[in-house]
Formats: sequence, C-alpha cells, structure tokens
Amino acid sequence: MKHMKKLLALLLALTLACGLLPAAFAAAPAEPAEPDAWEVAINAAYFPDANFRAFVKQYDTDNNDSLSTAELAAVKTMGCSAKSITTLWGIEYFTALTYLDCGSNRLSALDLSRNTALTWVSCSGNHVTSLNLSNNTALTHLECADNQLTSLDVSNNTALKALWCKNNALTSLDVSKNTALTQLDCFNNQLTSLDLSKNTALETLDCSYNQLTSLNLGENAALRQLVCYNNHLTSLDVSRVPFLKDAVENGTKDSSDSGRDWYSSAQGVLCVDKTVTIITDHSTDLGGFTFDFRSGPVEHPGFAIGLELVVMLNQGDIGMSSGGYNVSLLDLDLDGHSDVRIYSKNGTFYFYVDARTNLRGTYTLTVSEAVKNAFASNGIDYYSSFTFQYPSPWNPFTDVKEGKDYYDAILWAYYHDPQVTAGVTATTFGVGKAVKRADAMFYLWVAAGKPEPTLTKSPFTDVSDPKAYYYKAVMWAWENGIDKGADGMFNGKSDCLRETVVLWMYRTLQGKALAE
Repeated sequence: MKHMKKLLALLLALTLACGLLPAAFAAAPAEPAEPDAWEVAINAAYFPDANFRAFVKQYDTDNNDSLSTAELAAVKTMGCSAKSITTLWGIEYFTALTYLDCGSNRLSALDLSRNTALTWVSCSGNHVTSLNLSNNTALTHLECADNQLTSLDVSNNTALKALWCKNNALTSLDVSKNTALTQLDCFNNQLTSLDLSKNTALETLDCSYNQLTSLNLGENAALRQLVCYNNHLTSLDVSRVPFLKDAVENGTKDSSDSGRDWYSSAQGVLCVDKTVTIITDHSTDLGGFTFDFRSGPVEHPGFAIGLELVVMLNQGDIGMSSGGYNVSLLDLDLDGHSDVRIYSKNGTFYFYVDARTNLRGTYTLTVSEAVKNAFASNGIDYYSSFTFQYPSPWNPFTDVKEGKDYYDAILWAYYHDPQVTAGVTATTFGVGKAVKRADAMFYLWVAAGKPEPTLTKSPFTDVSDPKAYYYKAVMWAWENGIDKGADGMFNGKSDCLRETVVLWMYRTLQGKALAE
C-alpha cells in the first residue's frame, strides 16, 4: 500500500510537470506522500511548494535528490524566512528540529504537530489563520506576530517562557497554563480581558491597543516593564508590583508622548494613558481582590484604613466602629456565607476564607452615603464600590473530571460542612469503585445534617460498637424507617446497590428525617 501511494504521488508529480492536467487542478498542491523508511525524495510529492522544495535541497549532502534518515536527523535548526513559501508541507519529516524560523512568507496555516523537539518557533509576518502547537510541549519561545490569528491555543505549551503574538485578531488569550512565562507581547489585538494570576514569573508585558477594561497585577510581583496604553482602563493598581511602584514613586515621568505617560527608574518601566489613575498604595483604596481556594485557608492582603469594618454584602451598607488596627475576628457575610471573615493585623486588613467554602460568582459591595461621610470625616478617600470575585472550588481529585455529571455533586460532598465524604486517597475520589452499605448510609446521614438518633441500643447484631463512624447513621436510619436491615443484620460491609441508594434517599425525603 505504501508503494502504491508513492507510485500514485510520483505519477501525479510527473503529470503536473508535463502540464497534462488543467491549470485549475495543477494549482492545488498534492498532499505530501508517505516516505519510504530510509529516504524522502525531494520532489513535488513530498514538498509541494517549489520554493520550500528548493530550500531543503541544501540538506541533500550526497546530492541524490532525496533526504535519508541521517540527513533529516542532522537538521536541528531551519531558517527559511522570506522565501515566498506558501506551504510548509514536508516540514513533518524534519522531526529533529529544535529551531524554526519561517517568518515573512505567504503561509496561511502551520501544523508542527510532528516536530515535537521544537523549542523555538518564529512564524511572524505571514497570513496564518491556524496554528497547531498541541504536540510541541518542549516549546519555550513562540513568535507568531503579524498574522491573522483569531485564536491561539498554548495550553499544552507549559514550558513556554516567551510569547510574542502582537498584531493579530485575538479576542481571547488563555495563558493560565504557562506558569513559566516571563515575556508576553499581545500588542494590537482585540482582547477584552487578560488573566495573569498564574503568571507569577512574568517580567515584561505589552498589552497596548486592546480593549481591556481592567488589569489585575496582584500576582505579578516580578513584573519590570509594562506597556498598556490605548485600552479602556480607568485605573491601574501597581501597589503589589515593586519595580513598577518604584518607577512611579521614585523614577522619572515623561509626558511628551501624546496621550500617554512614561514612568521609568533603574528597576522598572511603565507606560499608560494619561487618563489612567495609578494606585501605588492601598491605604486609601477599596479595590477588588481575587481569592484562591487551592491551598487551604488563605490570607489575602486587603487594605489598611484605620477603621474596623463589619461588611454586609448586597445590603447596601457597611457597619463601622471606631479606630484601632488590632481588632478581633469579625464575620464577613457573603450572601449567608458566614465563614468568610475579615480581620486586621499590623495595620493591614485581611480576608480569611475557609478552604471548604463553596463560593461561586461575583459579589459586589456598594458603599453607602453614610459610610462615605464617615470616611471623609476621618480624612480617608473612598471608592464607590468594589468587587470580590470567587473562583470555582478547587478539585483535589485527579479522577473527577470537569464536565462529568457527578462533578459538582462530588465537590459538594467534599466541601460540605460537615464533610459528607473525602476521597479514598488525598488525590483520588474512587470513581467507578463500589461503595459499602455502611459508607453509603454514613454519607446520607451527614448530608441530612447528622441528626442525633434516640436509640440507646443497636437493633443489629453486626452493628454494636458505638465508636464506629457509621454507628449513629445506622441508628438514625433504623428509627426513621430508612432501612431496617434483614434478619437482624445491617450488612454494612456488603456493596450498596444503586436502587438501594435511591430508596434510602426517597425515604429520607418522604419522612423528612433531616436535622433542623
């Protein structure tokens, strides 16, 4: 079959060369043929683009019009820029490539899925609308500027350190998986948001000429250079970015550039529109904060205003009491989530969030007129509102995949207070494993609120230890008619059938055997 494909491809190439096909058919390049194991012929079957075909001829060291396995493996770097190449079909045979520069050509698509050794790719200055880098996990540098990309997937390129994708038509850019990223240039796209919360190593960023309305730099303390003019920003908080804060507070300011200001110091450079308010100190700011539930109870620096706050969200006011930074732990009520708290330490307010709190969505607090007046009387500036944005709960289980019908249910059980169930290990839930009757009843009892049973003696001969974790659950089930066992036994070590679980749930809800 391989030789038949090769023969057909060669016949097609000869036919094209002899001009025996109509011009319209001849204009479409043949898809590259499958090479013999030991050679790739340098012809139209394997390299449809004439310019690329002429370029790869230099790698034919024995001048036999074909590339052997050894000749292909010897090619580690390839610079074929500005050759008027329209397609790189045939690049897949160069599997040892680590560096590729194919910029300033006429490429409309680029598939490098077989070139898995690549660490550096430059394809800027083409007409590329599709770029497949899904298999290029070793990639550390990507230049794809000045193309026609409307989307760019770099989620598999976790080793990426530098990304230059300016002058495209990107409407979104997800760099959350690129935690090693130190350089990002997304100048002149159509981005409306840019999440940099995972890019803690980022040092330089140019996101000018986009449509950003906000830019959160709270996790980018390593950032040294930021250029973000020509967006829709009204304010920019650099209080947690030491190099940029130093540029604003201690550097020089150049306002000669029309419409924008340049701040520079020995450590940092910042360029923003003149209309943007730059925040360098949170002592007078009630700006928004994002909380991360990945590592247990968290402390997130808030603001030091010299007042004790009890925050009631979505109720239009803030209760305040007089002075003092070292205040006691106070409840912060987020739509009934009383396990979110605010406290003060060393002049800075902190929000404390229990790691098992299941918060979703965005919560906004509006400062009342009374509070504004109280702020003003104490010489404190204020903002009219600020927003807390909470991510979905962290999933600790590798076998619980998002999108599955049980995903939310398992996280609910894990984060429920009291916890309904953990996993079989710290990182696996045990999806697909059978559950024992004792475990299933325990889960149901906890979900019902752990109501105290009134029985003082077990009716089951196989449930006799009051210290067993499932003892109260089984007692509760018996006295509420949820399960009476069989022949005086509960059989807690037996597998629990699906229909049994549904029956127990039905009896629980019908009998309202729930804790108050």
